[in-house]
This record gives sequence, structure tokens and C-alpha cells, in this order.
Amino acid sequence: MCATTSSRAPSCGPMSDPVFVLEQGDGPIVATAIHAGHALRPEIALIALDEATRLREEDPFTAELARVAPTRLIALRSRFEVDLNRARERAVYRVPADAWGLEVWRRPPPDDLVARSLAGCFCADLRAVDLGGRRLDVRENVKFQGGAMSAWVHRTFPSTGCALALEFKKSFMDEWSGRVDDEQLAALGRALAATLSGLVESLRA
Repeated sequence: MCATTSSRAPSCGPMSDPVFVLEQGDGPIVATAIHAGHALRPEIALIALDEATRLREEDPFTAELARVAPTRLIALRSRFEVDLNRARERAVYRVPADAWGLEVWRRPPPDDLVARSLAGCFCADLRAVDLGGRRLDVRENVKFQGGAMSAWVHRTFPSTGCALALEFKKSFMDEWSGRVDDEQLAALGRALAATLSGLVESLRA
């Protein structure tokens, strides 16, 4: 299966490739890059989109922008396997209307394939994270019935969590060739990093 083993280029790896990378640091800010992934598990070979089209609709290099925060979670799986920022019932694109008019599948995906995408190795991988000798308690649909990431943060941490969903125009890369402009990407990262001290002060106010 193909997996993004770094934030710069996809490569092929074994079935044990992780669903995400979690890097822990100090401070209250957590950055995520939930559409940075390009990997698909083998059974998603049913997908009709070629790799270049997928890459244009994913958010490559956003993992590098997430480096502005000391703690970050980087998704490695493609949004065409499961979109972690969609409500559960819409997290797997089934029809063109779910994916900006793109014909994602050669034939309709069977329900069991969709169920496996929704179940994911994502929850299992979260449970496997070692947090100083303790494990995360990860359950599905306990306090919410799916939902976008920002909504989940605000519902789960109403007095302590504040989610800012940032959308970046891909001015830092050529979407057709996949080439990145390192200088622009670095400048965008610096601009984002410059907001952190003010954000922390706002959270403490």
C-alpha cells in the first residue's frame, strides 16, 4: 500500500503503515493536517481516480505547516479513503456530489468496504498511542454522532477547546505537477507561526 512516510512525497510501504503521526510537545496549541495524507489501503484499488487527480484534491505539504505547533497530528491516509473532517455519514465519498463532481469509484463501493473505512485503523492507532505509560480512551459516537473536527472539539471541550479551521489556497505549489515552492511554503509557515503568541494570549484571556 502507498503511504506518506514524510510530509514531502508519497512512497510505498507495508500494511502496518500508520493512519496518522502524532508528535507531542508542550503548550496548549495542537495543529492538525487531516487532509495531508495520500495513502490508500489495497482494497481501495476500486477507486477510479488516478494518483495525480487525487493529489490535486488532497492537501500535500500541509503537514509542514502544522510544524508551527509543538503538538501535531498528521493524517497519512487519503481523504478518498475516509475524510476525517466530514460527518460520519458523509466521510466516505460515495457519489460525485460528495466529491465536487468527481467520479471517485469504478463501481459503487460495497457497504462492507465503506464500513471498514469508517471503522479504520484510526481508532485502533489512537488507542495504541503511549502517553507516558497510559493509553487514550478512544470510543466512537459516545457523545456525538460523528461530525466535523471543529464541531467535535467545541462539543467535547466546551470550556477549554477552541478549534480554528484554516483553509490554505495552494499558492505554494503547482497543483498539476505537484511541485512545491519551498520559499513560499516556508513564508506561509512563518506567517502562521507569528500568530501563535497572540493566540495563546487570547486563550488565556
